[in-house]
Amino acid sequence: MKPKSEFVKKAFLGGLVLAFSLALIGPAEAFTFTGTYLGNGVTRTVQTGLATVKSIRIVSLPSHGRSIQAYTNNAIEGIGWGTFLNDVRVDNGIHLNGGDFIISHPDFNETGVIYGWEANGD
Repeated sequence: MKPKSEFVKKAFLGGLVLAFSLALIGPAEAFTFTGTYLGNGVTRTVQTGLATVKSIRIVSLPSHGRSIQAYTNNAIEGIGWGTFLNDVRVDNGIHLNGGDFIISHPDFNETGVIYGWEANGD
């Protein structure tokens, strides 16, 4: 019995070492870039500086009234081209396009309104 318990101890310690070393290796590093744009009322492409945008959050910064926000990522866009969450509802009109995003939804391109964005990706 002694050899078996020695094997179990070594296997357990080896497993701990492996688990600890895996915990030290973080997930693939993603970059976050931020910016603003001024709404102009027509479909526009916003360049983020990333090679690939994986998710985007946009917040309207109106001079008066309520602010709204949009969020999308690769999985949400998998539902359909330009699909995003518009506050609490599913909507269409923000598309991830490589390192850019395209805005065709009027809520996020109202003339004269400033919008802040945060893009995550590579």
